[in-house]
Parts: sequence; C-alpha cells; structure tokens
Amino acid sequence: LGYLEGDAATMGYLAVPEGDGPFPALVIIHEWNGLVDRVRQVADDFAAEGYVTLAADLYQGRTGSNSEENSALMQEAMANLPVAVANLNAAVAYLKARPDVTGRVGAMGAGASEAASRSPLGWTATTTRPRRSSTAASSMILKSSRRWITKSTARSHGKTVASPRSK
Repeated sequence: LGYLEGDAATMGYLAVPEGDGPFPALVIIHEWNGLVDRVRQVADDFAAEGYVTLAADLYQGRTGSNSEENSALMQEAMANLPVAVANLNAAVAYLKARPDVTGRVGAMGAGASEAASRSPLGWTATTTRPRRSSTAASSMILKSSRRWITKSTARSHGKTVASPRSK
C-alpha cells in the first residue's frame, strides 16, 4: 500500500477489520530488520481485534537479513529522523482520511517513541523492545498491546502513552 506521496518505494501493509466500522486505527512501526512477515502478522492480529492497522515502512521497501544489514538500515533511518517523522505523519494522515476510521490513531513499535516525540502532530507512541524469539515476541507484543490500548494511559520509558481509545 502506497501511503507516502512521491515515494513509490515505500510500501506499507494495511490490515482492516471485518465489518463497516468506524474503527480506531494503529500505525505499527517495524523493528530494525524492516517490514517483514512478522510485522504483517501483528497488523493482521490487531485488525482481528478491531483496529485498522497500517504497518509503516521506514526503509523504502528494504529489509535486513542479518545484524549488520539491520544495523545499517536502522542507522540510515535514524540519521535522517525528519524523513522518518514525515513518513509516520503520512501514515497517520492516510488512516485519518479513511471513512472506516474514527479519527483516533495510535502508534506502536520499535523505536516509535523517538520519532513520535518529534512529530508536530503531537501523537505519542508505545515502544516495544522484546528480548525473546520473534514468534514469542509477536505474541507477547499483541497481548501487552491489548492492555495498553484499552487503558486510557500507561507509562513507557518515562512518558505518558495515549491509546486510540483514550480520547
């Protein structure tokens, strides 16, 4: 799904719940290896819970397959943080423009707090940094995120975290 105008290489992944909505929405920010199948599965899982979910792509379609590639991709994205923030703002704008979205958009993912804190849109994010295997981490993230999303606020890295249902 192309959501970033003028950038054909950046392709996100959209997962939509069954039904007419409107639904709250989430932007999922991938881990250091990029927008891989595991991230798409997490987006699908959130859609099954009733969230229109856009997995953003901060690496312009590229993914890493080892720690050196992953590190290089992450460092490139972090070196130009205004571009990453613009990417995430475009993802939020795309979701807010959808007729099946309530207008409430949250963000979750690895490194999300850093980029979100620099966004002029004023949105905040939940950052996940699992230390388990990929499959176990995805399951743990989904279970934990359900709790974060249904609470009005939570604490993460010393920052208040707003959820799509909190406003």
